[in-house]
Amino acid sequence: MLYLFYWCTALSLIFTIVYTFGGKEILALFTNNKTVVALGLSYLYWTSMTPMLNSFSFIWDGIYIGATATKTMRNTMLTAAIIFFFPVYYLLKPQLGNHTLWLALVSFMFARAVSLTFFAMRDILT
Repeated sequence: MLYLFYWCTALSLIFTIVYTFGGKEILALFTNNKTVVALGLSYLYWTSMTPMLNSFSFIWDGIYIGATATKTMRNTMLTAAIIFFFPVYYLLKPQLGNHTLWLALVSFMFARAVSLTFFAMRDILT
């Protein structure tokens, strides 16, 4: 299982680097509208960091599904949504605008990764 996290870290780091340094070129593949590209670039740092932050939750999802421990997955998802996603989104939306959605998503995914890691000792690794 440890190798999964090594691969996860390596691949997510590669995608983070690609998005960070090639974001403008990637956006240009989707549109030649300069306004859309400029707007996309304003969210590039969120796009760049999400592979590294989100990938650990997705790896744990696969492990928990394979171990048929989906109850813990559901509970951590609900808890992370209630404690992190919704409060961050609704409290910061007036100040940060659309960046709030990205911050709420990153907070949610980070909370899921941490909680799934914590409960793995009880549900998976025993």
